[in-house]
Amino acid sequence: MTWLAWLLPLSCGAPEPAEPAELPELPAEQAQTESPAVVVERPERVAVRHVLIPFDGAEQAPIHTSRTRTEALRRAEQVLGRLHAGEDFAALAEEFSEDASNRRGGFLGSGEAGTWVPAFEDAAFTLPVGGVSQVVETPFGFHIIRREPLEEVRLRHLVVQFQGARLGDADKPAGQRPREEARQLAQDALTALDAGEPFDAVAARLSDGPMGIRGADLGWFLRGELGPAFDEAAFSLAVGEWSGVVETVFGYHVVERVE
Repeated sequence: MTWLAWLLPLSCGAPEPAEPAELPELPAEQAQTESPAVVVERPERVAVRHVLIPFDGAEQAPIHTSRTRTEALRRAEQVLGRLHAGEDFAALAEEFSEDASNRRGGFLGSGEAGTWVPAFEDAAFTLPVGGVSQVVETPFGFHIIRREPLEEVRLRHLVVQFQGARLGDADKPAGQRPREEARQLAQDALTALDAGEPFDAVAARLSDGPMGIRGADLGWFLRGELGPAFDEAAFSLAVGEWSGVVETVFGYHVVERVE
């Protein structure tokens, strides 16, 4: 779980998905293998995204949940039907999943054995890459799980916040900074990097938040974990290369790929 995951609010009040007329088969690369003759080798670590539908009575459900177990199961089956019909998993997770991952299309990152509760883990670790589970019940509610490719990069970054940015603190100067001023500061950082100033020194001087004083090291990240704009920048870089100025809901960034 990365530092960004804790910053994303819970989703609630998502509209009911339309009742599917039928459940066509998932494409072969997305279907979970049910034949006992086909064995999927259990990996050491997996990356997953999910849709979570909690219900009243689930041990770990949010306290505001009033949906009954029957209603939650029906809702989860309807979402699964839309997946069978070819709709995008990330879009459905953003619309219907009721946990902090919904803003990232249900992306939970990667984990080894013991990361998740047993029922969730049993499903996730037996899926092929791209495979989608049936509805899985855990103490959190009902899940639909998809195993994602394990594509990782190690990154450093600097971020310049502005008024209205999700990480911005309105009581601090960075949270009151005009957007245009923030972009210029990010561009100044990029100019300094291009002129040969070390990345950690530029980050310590210009980056907002705690990362700058810790050498700007973000650690390892998976494709899909940081959002489309960040992914496009980070995964197109060669090792030792840095991006241009990248805008996200958190501010303006410059990203360097370390590994």
